[in-house]
Amino acid sequence: MVTIADFLEYDFDNPHIWDKFEEFALLAASRRKHFGVGAVMERIRWYTEIEANRDDYKVNNNWRAFYARKFALKYPEHAGFFRCRESVADGLSCSDFTADWRPVYFASGRE
Repeated sequence: MVTIADFLEYDFDNPHIWDKFEEFALLAASRRKHFGVGAVMERIRWYTEIEANRDDYKVNNNWRAFYARKFALKYPEHAGFFRCRESVADGLSCSDFTADWRPVYFASGRE
């Protein structure tokens, strides 16, 4: 089972995934009241593998719940946009991120 610390490390190491998640989720939110986080993740896969022709991006489904929560934290006006089931990701909080929404990496002081 993945943990919040696992997600924060992945998010720290892969800011380009959050950038695309945010872009595609905001686009969807401008047109829909609710949407599936899985569709956004698959759109990221499409973008990276087909449009950008990159195979070095790895988008694991384990992070879906975490990205949905991060989106709701950053954009409270879109809370409920992704309908979320109970998850370990529920423990994610604003204090896990810096002012520019980068993960606070506390394990080894990387930056």
